[in-house]
Amino acid sequence: MHYDGWYGGWGMGGMWLVWAIPIGAVILFAVWVTGASRRSVTEESALDILKKRFARGEISPEEYEERMRKLRSDG
Repeated sequence: MHYDGWYGGWGMGGMWLVWAIPIGAVILFAVWVTGASRRSVTEESALDILKKRFARGEISPEEYEERMRKLRSDG
C-alpha cells in the first residue's frame, strides 16, 4: 500500500480546499446578508419620494395632492 501524504494523495491542494471551501462559504453568506440589508435600507417607497420632492419645492401643492390621491387609489 502506497500512501501519498495527507488527504488521500491530494497533498497541499487538498489542505487548501479543506480551508477554502468553508471560508468562501462564510464570505458569500456575509456578502449576501449585507447586500440584502443594504437594499432594504436604501429602497424608498413612492410616497417617501413624493414627500421629499414636495419638501424640496420640486412639485407644486396641487401636483402633490394629485399624486397623493393616485398613490392612495393604487394601493
